[in-house]
Amino acid sequence: MNQNQVVTTNNQSDLVAQQTPIEIALQIDEQGMTTASALYAFLELDPSNFARWCKQKIVNCTWLAEGSDYEVIISNYNNCNKHSLEAFVINDERTDTGIAGNPHPKTDYLLTADCAKRLAMTCNSERGEEARQYFLACEQGMKVGWIKIQELANTVAKLQEQVQDAFRIMQENYDCLNGKIDVIDSGIGRVSKQEAIWYHDMQSDLAELADQIRGESNMGQYAWLIDEMMPYIESQVGSYNHYADDYMRINDLKKRPYRLQVLAHYDELWPAVVYAYNKICRKYNIPNEANDREDAKWIEKNRGWIEYEEQREREEEEKRRKYDDDEDNDD
Repeated sequence: MNQNQVVTTNNQSDLVAQQTPIEIALQIDEQGMTTASALYAFLELDPSNFARWCKQKIVNCTWLAEGSDYEVIISNYNNCNKHSLEAFVINDERTDTGIAGNPHPKTDYLLTADCAKRLAMTCNSERGEEARQYFLACEQGMKVGWIKIQELANTVAKLQEQVQDAFRIMQENYDCLNGKIDVIDSGIGRVSKQEAIWYHDMQSDLAELADQIRGESNMGQYAWLIDEMMPYIESQVGSYNHYADDYMRINDLKKRPYRLQVLAHYDELWPAVVYAYNKICRKYNIPNEANDREDAKWIEKNRGWIEYEEQREREEEEKRRKYDDDEDNDD
């Protein structure tokens, strides 16, 4: 097989890959044309009626126009100009002497693909019915495809709404975050390093204590713990609201700040917070170094009284034991 044959074979394969089944059956070529004889053969009609059929169905048809739906050419089909408006004849009906050798050569027609398909659908034969069923199936397929497209369009519309809602929420969160950043930036100059360290350490201590009491170790899950601490804090420094109002004023805040932020900002409140923390530890029997030191100091201060009480308890125990022994002897 030479190179030209390979190219021709590849072109034919590409053409077939681009054609529909009905176009392959009707032998539609790369220019979108076929012949009346190819269509007639597909329809499996009587060969003796070909000329009459062409005249009735093509030439005399009111809804077909020469030059747009079909063409008539006088030449060899394979070498003819397919866009001329002249008749052509079949090679095997000519003689070696040319056209004059056969005064009545068989005339064929070039048909556009659409023309051939329309003629196939109007044919009253089994193949004509197959053509009609084929195009009905195509229409049904298009209907199903259109329904799927509408469903897909509705799905896309819903997804678009969801994306827009998600984007709106993201934008709101972004704006909110920017607002918080602005607040932080506006007061960053008023936060000392010592204050930031105290805030971080106390936040960790409160989270750990909340975990020991209720099993809530996440940051921010100790609001209830600060609620319990506030009475002890206010017993040492007075009203907390005074400090909260002042904190909002100096930082130009519209909303109430977190209580730990306020407590961290005023170092005179730190001892009161530690005092309240130790009280909560003692309330829930949580080991605490400060409480241990306080207990140790109390023990040392009251050692004499403690020793007296311990001696008294030993004497009482001895009396009870002796009394029980005397009762046993009497029995």
